[in-house]
Amino acid sequence: MLLFSISEKENQWETEVLLRNIQTQFPGAVAYFIMEGFAVICPTAEDSTASTGENKRFKGRVGEAMRRMKLECKVGCSTKQNDLRKISQCLSQAKQALSYGHAFDIQENIYCYENYSEISAISYMLGTEGETQIYRTVIDPIMEYDKNYNQQLWDTLVECLSTNTLEAAAKSLHIHSSTLRYRLQNICNITGYDFFNNIGKYVLNTAYILYKLT
Repeated sequence: MLLFSISEKENQWETEVLLRNIQTQFPGAVAYFIMEGFAVICPTAEDSTASTGENKRFKGRVGEAMRRMKLECKVGCSTKQNDLRKISQCLSQAKQALSYGHAFDIQENIYCYENYSEISAISYMLGTEGETQIYRTVIDPIMEYDKNYNQQLWDTLVECLSTNTLEAAAKSLHIHSSTLRYRLQNICNITGYDFFNNIGKYVLNTAYILYKLT
């Protein structure tokens, strides 16, 4: 299922015309409006190109369809299902893909649920003791340190987790690599979690994702 985050009021065409155009772009699809936008149920035959995840051809097809219809919006894509009884599950996944995409990949406009499996798993911590523990031991101490000492430890951590190399992170932050490493060591001193340790980095990354989700 695809969920286009556009309302009827934002639509430049009549609803019926837009739905016909959607069905033209995705033959055999069923399209309908809901509160969050409009949903498109694509064919799920094994030989269909309407698969999600890492399928670049499918994302390109969605992007091309949007260009043809002159739609400027975000699109959430669910996993592929062959059981119509799981439509509600697909809709939920498409909504979550939009939510995760808005938080973590703002530069993109087509978000596939399969690409956010780690984020989805961590989201189950929301409202639990695990989330409280992460805030108490990681997020709050770093934020408090930044506030008291006018530092940028949290921004440094986010940049290090968002870029491929520490050199790239330092360049983006406009600081020397030694300064960056000093800040990461400060984070370790404050929280007890070492960025250069596998478990430490995982906990710090979990903290970052939880913070973004909340």
